[in-house]
Amino acid sequence: MELTYKIIGADGAEYGPVPLDELKNWVLDGRVAGPTHVWRNDLSRWSPASGYTELQPELEKVAEELGQSKPGEARAIGFWPRVGAYLIDLMVLQGIFLAIWGPAPALPSTPSGLPDFEAIYRQLGPLLTYRILIQMGYTVLLVGQFGGTLGKLAIGARIVSVDGTRVGFARAFFRWAATILTQLTVGIGFLLVALRPDKRALHDLLAGTKVVAKEAVES
Repeated sequence: MELTYKIIGADGAEYGPVPLDELKNWVLDGRVAGPTHVWRNDLSRWSPASGYTELQPELEKVAEELGQSKPGEARAIGFWPRVGAYLIDLMVLQGIFLAIWGPAPALPSTPSGLPDFEAIYRQLGPLLTYRILIQMGYTVLLVGQFGGTLGKLAIGARIVSVDGTRVGFARAFFRWAATILTQLTVGIGFLLVALRPDKRALHDLLAGTKVVAKEAVES
């Protein structure tokens, strides 16, 4: 028995039956996507196109061309949600710093009114060191234990290794250190998230990590 297929199009109408080769062409033309309901004559039921193994090569090809996740892969988190997560983390860390040290002190000055750089160094040097240590602890502990900082968790994202496994504390530390290198690129390393199909920043590439949707990790 020759296999034939029907689909429910985007307009809600039923199309087919057609042979497999024609259905594959519909996938490549964009008429059929992963969620599209497809009927096969030997099954006599409707199922999403992503559930048919014979359509996987074409669905994956289209997903790659569009910069989307392949069927069955975790959905990558894009640029603007990650900007939102960063701002949340920035506010949380600022709240921690204010709770410990209060508002930033006034900068010392010489009797002539000029900045006293030696006194500024003595005053701000330890503060900057403590800020870096707190930021490191905040990031490494949360990412290593829960797979994301509070900002990432708030937007429903998780940081995982490229193979989808948990990051762990060692890789979380390496990713945090790599983030410093990303910052030195004056934003270019972060913009890779917007430019790359896999939505990975420079520090993700260096640490072998990716940021994906929470539901994909839990499924």
